[in-house]
Amino acid sequence: MAKNMAKKPAEKKGSDPLGSALQFFLAGFVAECVLLIIYNFFINANASTFYPMFYILQVLQYLGPVAAAAGAVLLLLKKCDKKLSMYLIIGGLFFGAVSVLALQGFWSLVSGLCVLVPIAVVFALVFFLFPREFFYECLLLGGTIFTLWLCRKGVGHPTWNNPVVTGVFVVLLLVSACLHLTSKAQKEDGILKLKFPKLEMRLFNPGASYNLLYGCGVLAAFAMLIGVAKVSLAFYAIWVVAIALFALAVYYVIKLV
Repeated sequence: MAKNMAKKPAEKKGSDPLGSALQFFLAGFVAECVLLIIYNFFINANASTFYPMFYILQVLQYLGPVAAAAGAVLLLLKKCDKKLSMYLIIGGLFFGAVSVLALQGFWSLVSGLCVLVPIAVVFALVFFLFPREFFYECLLLGGTIFTLWLCRKGVGHPTWNNPVVTGVFVVLLLVSACLHLTSKAQKEDGILKLKFPKLEMRLFNPGASYNLLYGCGVLAAFAMLIGVAKVSLAFYAIWVVAIALFALAVYYVIKLV
C-alpha cells in the first residue's frame, strides 16, 4: 500500500480553477473598495474628508512603487513565495497609479475604473469557472454592446461620426479574423496552429461546442451593421444582444450544474 501511495502522481500546481477565480475575486473586491473610497472621500468629498485623503494619496503615490520594486527584487532573488511577490508588484503599481491619477485630476479615469474593475472580475470568473468558448462569447457580445453604445453616441455626430464608423468596420474585420481562427482551432480539437507566425496554443477545451460561438459572431456582426446603418435601432440592438448574453449565461450555468 505504501508503494502504491509513493507511485501516485503529484497534483499539478495551478490546476485549481476555483482557487484562481477566488483570488481574482478578492483582488477585484479590494481594488473596487479602494476606488470607491477615493471617489467618495476625495473626488466627491467635502473639506472634512478631502484633505485627509489628499495626504494619504500623497503617501501612497510613493509607497506603491516602493512596494512594487520590493516585490520585483524578491521575485528575482527568490527570497519569498512567488505569489506574494506578484501581489506586491501588482498591488503596488495599482495603488501608485490610482493615487497619481486622483492627485493629478484625472477623476474621470478613476470613475471609469470603478466600472471596469467589476467587469474585469466577471470576465475572470467566467474564464476560470466556465467552458472556454463561453468566455469568448462574453467578450464578443460584451464588445458588441459597447460598440453599439458608441454608435448611439457617435453616429451622426459632426465630430465623432467618421471615427466611430471606421472603428465599427475595424471591429467587424477583427470579428471575422477571430471566427476564421476559431474554425482553424476547431479542426485541431481546440488547438490553434499557425505557420506564420509559428504558434501553437490551446484556445478551447476538447470537445467544445462551436455552433453557439459562430452564432454569436453572426449576431454581433448583424447588430453592429444595424447600429451604423440606423442609429435609432442601436438601442434595441443592445437589448437583443444583452438578452442573448443572459440566455447564454443561463445555458452554461445549467450545463455546468
